[in-house]
Amino acid sequence: MCVVTQEALEAIINQNISKNENRDEINFSSNLFSKIPSQSIDFSVMEFEKNIKLYPLNSKWSDIGSWDSVSEINEINSISKNVIQIESSNNFIRNNKRIIATIGVKDLIIIDNDNATLITQKNHSEKVKLIVKELIKNKFPEAEEHTFEERPWGKFYNLLVTKYCKVKQIEIIPRQRLSLQYHNFRSEHWLIISGTAKIHLNGRIIILKKGMSIDIPVKAHHYIHNDTDDPLIIIETQLGEHFSEDDIIRLDDPHNR
Repeated sequence: MCVVTQEALEAIINQNISKNENRDEINFSSNLFSKIPSQSIDFSVMEFEKNIKLYPLNSKWSDIGSWDSVSEINEINSISKNVIQIESSNNFIRNNKRIIATIGVKDLIIIDNDNATLITQKNHSEKVKLIVKELIKNKFPEAEEHTFEERPWGKFYNLLVTKYCKVKQIEIIPRQRLSLQYHNFRSEHWLIISGTAKIHLNGRIIILKKGMSIDIPVKAHHYIHNDTDDPLIIIETQLGEHFSEDDIIRLDDPHNR
């Protein structure tokens, strides 16, 4: 098993690495990373090594493996000014935008973001994985997809997700482009909010500026290129029967995904 890991690591090291100078980041192939077994360092390295030396370190240590451990290392119980607590004590509250108000509760951890809210008693937050299993079992998209995601070319926000459509805000950093791709189950409509977009659609090049839009039909080969020194912001509306990221068929990708 350790030999397979070594071969996979050597393949990653020897590949053509994609570098993003704008974000000071290096991107590796996800296909190569998926071939590395998911094992703890104890098993995959330590149990095979015969020459190990240890040095004592006198410091506090936390794996930060749960919201309990996050709350323990924070000196304040609430990381937001949008929190109101009345007759409440010893609560750890973290939110994004919405106001969180409590009355007469104590020893709680409350984590609120754009698409889900977690409320748990302290010393129970490690059971979050049980909630994730239930979300996956009941096919909730929140189990595998976030409202906000970073990409090598920029980032996107899910603004609206329904059974009928999906709306994203896509931000592409200067001199970057998405992969050449197509979709089997959805069409897309792109509206330029800021910047200039160089659209490649079925071999044609179309330049769109602020306020202009374009339709991307099902199965059309396309990608967006920000060929400028300014950020590009697009509102993408997806229509169809399937909006998951697995309906992205990449024909080429400058980021080796």
